[in-house]
Amino acid sequence: MIAQRYNVFAMNARGEDPLVRTLRLKERAEEDIYFAARDRRLIADLHAAQEEERLRHAKEGALAGVARPERHSEKDWIGRYLYRLKPVV
Repeated sequence: MIAQRYNVFAMNARGEDPLVRTLRLKERAEEDIYFAARDRRLIADLHAAQEEERLRHAKEGALAGVARPERHSEKDWIGRYLYRLKPVV
């Protein structure tokens, strides 16, 4: 059997050059790798910023976006439970 050499100018059945297709796939793969790495960096930066914000709020003693009442009142359910009248025996 005679080994067939790769002809640079050979086209496939659809009229596409296999070398050009391979180069396009390689370029697309390199772009995918670049953007995936960039997305991972951006996500890591976002997580670091969120963690820093969470630690800052924990250090201040408050939950993020939630105001803590000074004391439970008799109007909320926990206040009614904690401060209910005790029966006198």
